[in-house]
Amino acid sequence: MIRKAIQANTTTLVVTLPKKWVKINKVEKGDDLFVDEREGNLTVQANYKKVDSSTSMHIQNASVLRSAIGSAFRAGFSKIELVFDKEVDLTAINEALDSFIGLEIASYNTQKAVLRVLSSPEKDEFDFYVNKIFMGIKIMVENILNYFQEKECSFKDINDLRKGNLKAREWCMRAINTLGVAKRIGEHYTFLHILEKISGALWHIGQYLKAHRIKPSKTLVVLMKEEQDLIVQLHRMVMKKDPSLGLKILEDRFLLRESYFKKDGLIGLFNKKDVDPVVISLLVRIRMDISAVVTRYLAFSS
Repeated sequence: MIRKAIQANTTTLVVTLPKKWVKINKVEKGDDLFVDEREGNLTVQANYKKVDSSTSMHIQNASVLRSAIGSAFRAGFSKIELVFDKEVDLTAINEALDSFIGLEIASYNTQKAVLRVLSSPEKDEFDFYVNKIFMGIKIMVENILNYFQEKECSFKDINDLRKGNLKAREWCMRAINTLGVAKRIGEHYTFLHILEKISGALWHIGQYLKAHRIKPSKTLVVLMKEEQDLIVQLHRMVMKKDPSLGLKILEDRFLLRESYFKKDGLIGLFNKKDVDPVVISLLVRIRMDISAVVTRYLAFSS
């Protein structure tokens, strides 16, 4: 599509918006549009929500710090003022901030703290951080598989990757609200939340293995390799933005589910003494979450 540049005044050129695009995106006079300039190209994004740059929140106690800060961070505020009903020490605030990228303390006393976001998400960073979450999940799977194969497993890496995935999820949610990278925000939010749940289930498996030193078995190796294959397919689907790969995952997941209820299938393993039921339960949960991620992805890709 070619549009002519119109001289608005001595220094400004304007371009009209296509009528069909305006109608589809319900753009009206006075609406804010997000204009992204990158490598000599301009991209115009409708439905851009501009949020106030600052907000103030009353904090009753330190236990709600992370959730309160998280809600403001995801909403896109660049300055967050926290007013404490009770004294909150600096350590508690720093622990809460460990879950967010680029959020720092600008000022502090025991009654009030001011936080500032030092950098804001760029549009191309959304895919970068989604990919980062997947890479973290895949390395977590490799570590757990190593444990089941009686190879070296780093429980510290699993814990660090879990923290990294939580940070990446918060950053992606902030990008959704501030950059307009998603038209169906609810679906994208759910997609990220379920993806993080997979990371959480793997973290729980790691914590359980570390605490109880479960005896490895060939059965667990086979099951973990099936999980690994499904996650690799899921990663490929999202990064290539190919919904057809999602249908393949659902088909493979259905075939795996059919085997659950056979005598020697996944459900039957709960009665075996050499296979821990907690680990099996978490593996089943991961497979269910993989299906949910695919379903959400197909929903907002349609």
